[in-house]
Amino acid sequence: MQTLIPTDDERESAGSSSRLLGRGGAELHVRVPDEQEFDFRVPERILQMFQHILFQLSQGKGITIIPNEALLTTQDAADLLQVSRPFLIKLLYQRNVPIQKVGNRRKISFEEIKKLKEALRAESRNAIKDLVQQDQELGLE
Repeated sequence: MQTLIPTDDERESAGSSSRLLGRGGAELHVRVPDEQEFDFRVPERILQMFQHILFQLSQGKGITIIPNEALLTTQDAADLLQVSRPFLIKLLYQRNVPIQKVGNRRKISFEEIKKLKEALRAESRNAIKDLVQQDQELGLE
C-alpha cells in the first residue's frame, strides 16, 4: 500500500486543477510532458473522484488508492483502521473475519476491512448515544 504525500508544488498544482475540474464538464484537454495534446471524455462520477483527490492533495493530505479486491497485510489493515496490529488481530479472531494465509503472512480482503470499519463506527456511535442517555438520566447534561 503506497500513500502519496504531496510536495508543496504538487499541492499548488492540485489546488488549481481541482478548481478547474469543479467548473464542470466531462471534456478534458490534456498536455502530456512530451508536448502532445489531446481531449478525452471522463464520466461525471470519475471526474468528481479526480476533483476530490486533487482537493485532498491541495490540503496536503496523503492519498492511498486501494482496489476493492486487494488483499491487505495485517499491518496495512491496522494502519487503515488506525489501530495497533495486535488489536486488529484480536478483532479479526473475535469477529471471525475471514483471513487468508499467503505464505507465512495473514491477508485480509479490503472489503472485509471496510465492513469491520463500519461495524466499529456503528459501535462507537451507539456507545456515545448510550453515554448521552446516561448523562440525561443522571441530570449531568
